[in-house]
Amino acid sequence: MLALTIATAFFSYRRGWDPDNVTTPIITLAGDIITLPFLFLSLHMVIGMGGEAKLVLFYIFIVLGVISIFIPFSKISSQYLKKILLESSIIMLLSGLLDTFSGSILGNSFEGLIGIAGILTMIPAFLEDGGAIGGILAAKFSSALHIGSLEYSLIPPKNARKMFLSMHIIGIIIFSLIGSFAFIISMVIGIGILPIFEMVAISVIAGEILVFIVNLVAYYSS
Repeated sequence: MLALTIATAFFSYRRGWDPDNVTTPIITLAGDIITLPFLFLSLHMVIGMGGEAKLVLFYIFIVLGVISIFIPFSKISSQYLKKILLESSIIMLLSGLLDTFSGSILGNSFEGLIGIAGILTMIPAFLEDGGAIGGILAAKFSSALHIGSLEYSLIPPKNARKMFLSMHIIGIIIFSLIGSFAFIISMVIGIGILPIFEMVAISVIAGEILVFIVNLVAYYSS
């Protein structure tokens, strides 16, 4: 992932593309593509292990976790590294907790979704593109604030509102396509689906609500 991030940033720069518009969607997509197969791979590996091996692995992870907690406060850690570790760890921990909470909601609703399994085909693309839109916007706000082209205020200024609008327009296009593709793919593989206009409506409505929330989070957290 690190190599892909660096390569994408340099490639987009050499092509004259805005890295904020290119890097985040590609990295988000790659993360989804890579993590899901490895999640199932690790599932089969752990299930195939013996009881003692699982216990040893568990203790190893505990030790590594404790060590990682104390690294930012050790002498080997520079001030810059401490800042990265502390800030990133807190945000990633909170994000992980929220993701787990949303996953539990999905798990409780899973039986009801089985009848319209086509909705499930939208979820990976929906999450990936929603995260990509948020990442693009946060990167743009951070860059603009850093170079001084955008002044922060409690009420988002005109330039920020223009970015909000552009994300909503992009969202309408992207989430319409997600709903359409989910319908087509579900129809091809023969799983339960809703009519295409309902699939598109569900995707766009949920997507636009997501974009609205992401706009505010990206602006006020930048």
